[in-house]
Amino acid sequence: MNAEAATAALRQAVEHQRAGRLEAACAAYLHAQQSDPKNPQIPAARGLLLLQMGQAGDAARSLQRAVELAPDSAELWLTLGNARIRNDELEGAGRAFSRAAELRPDLAVAHNNLGNVLRRQGRPDEAIACYQKAIALEPDTALSRFNLGSVLSDTGALAEAVAAFREALRLDPSYLPALSNLGGVLLRQQRFRDALACFERVVAMRPDFKRGFYNVGLACQGLGKLGAAAAAYRRALEHDPGDEWALNNLCITLMKSAEPAQALAVCDAYLAMSPANRKPLAYKAAALIELGRREEAAVLLDFDRLLFPYPVALPDGFASMAEFNAALAEHIRAHPTLQPEPHDKTTIGGSQTGELMTEPEGAAAVLEGAIREAVGAYISGLTANLDTHPYVSGLPAKWHLDTWGVILRAQGHQGPHFHPEGYISGVYYVSVPDEVSNAESDEGHIEFGRTAEAIGGMAEPLLRVVKPEAGTMLLFPSYFYHRTIPFDSDTPRICVAFDVIPES
Repeated sequence: MNAEAATAALRQAVEHQRAGRLEAACAAYLHAQQSDPKNPQIPAARGLLLLQMGQAGDAARSLQRAVELAPDSAELWLTLGNARIRNDELEGAGRAFSRAAELRPDLAVAHNNLGNVLRRQGRPDEAIACYQKAIALEPDTALSRFNLGSVLSDTGALAEAVAAFREALRLDPSYLPALSNLGGVLLRQQRFRDALACFERVVAMRPDFKRGFYNVGLACQGLGKLGAAAAAYRRALEHDPGDEWALNNLCITLMKSAEPAQALAVCDAYLAMSPANRKPLAYKAAALIELGRREEAAVLLDFDRLLFPYPVALPDGFASMAEFNAALAEHIRAHPTLQPEPHDKTTIGGSQTGELMTEPEGAAAVLEGAIREAVGAYISGLTANLDTHPYVSGLPAKWHLDTWGVILRAQGHQGPHFHPEGYISGVYYVSVPDEVSNAESDEGHIEFGRTAEAIGGMAEPLLRVVKPEAGTMLLFPSYFYHRTIPFDSDTPRICVAFDVIPES
């Protein structure tokens, strides 16, 4: 070890760092480390500098060397954890924060940061325990209460989340993320007036706060103050012209306000800004209908050429389509994610699963293959025959599937909706009651073209009704509004729905 050389190099490193010559400072720290390889503070200082420079991977390696030299330093383990978090190394970060908390059980920040890792890992109960430990150690710190409120919000414990955010704000009234998140939870509770008060405070304190005016718009929309909501969304777009959520909700608000001409202008701006996003086509078609421009709307809602029925052939290994469909029905009924009337879905009088094709086997795997084949045929057919259509011109080259099962019972239905995350959507009919198959009415059918109550509209919609048939798949643009018409039967109506999600 050359102590004199190490001291000189350290002095030089500090001078470079103070002067903002960070690369030179990093090199000087490395020279000092080579001169004094057993001093943990040198790789620790170099690691902190690398973090400042945005080089989280190199920082973690330098800090790992520091903890190897001083394994009982809780502070070094804490810093190593911070570097690993910045590098998205959750497992390593969790181990580092856990070690820091073991060495210093009174180190509140170690418990807080471990909670952050556990939350990102989808372990909310453990994260809550960590935040509560940090709060017990430092009851006057707003950060841990904010983090506690955030994870409670994740779990749906909204009243408890409100209490945590309010306590964070009592400790730090200027804590804008806590104020914004409190407003978000109040929105979820449909306490729109209270939420609006939060968001108005946010934009009064910081007009450029991320999503501040957008949130004002949401609260006003919830209160039915459509003019104020539209004004807020326009303010949000002044700060961020590319805010697609603000554009989306401005379209909805203008339609609901009976301002279809303004809505159409916003739709066109939305499409110009985001050509690959077909979602505005849903609103544009509705606006054109309200304006009496039905032929233009009919181009977007070209049911004849954009609705694609696809009969699924009998798969190998099954004696009949009835056997195949019975296996699919059992897969859906037994799926662990099946829930009655999920709160964030449009299913009424029935149940719906989460992702259906996680490591699919048997009939589910066969159906996934059939869906992929049908999507390929759909894309090829439209590209060959309708390539100038604004929807077809952006069909994705790369995509993945989201799939879910739906079981509807007597009077079950789905309200008008479209699939904003998808590009192509579809449904495979597993089981159709005889009362639906033989009905002279449209009960149990799928109807396209009727818009949701959220966007209003007085004009007669362009509609297409399709009778479901077991063993048949139907594909359509994700921007098509559609609904399931209620039906009467003791036999459930079962289907598998899916979205084609574009990938970059």
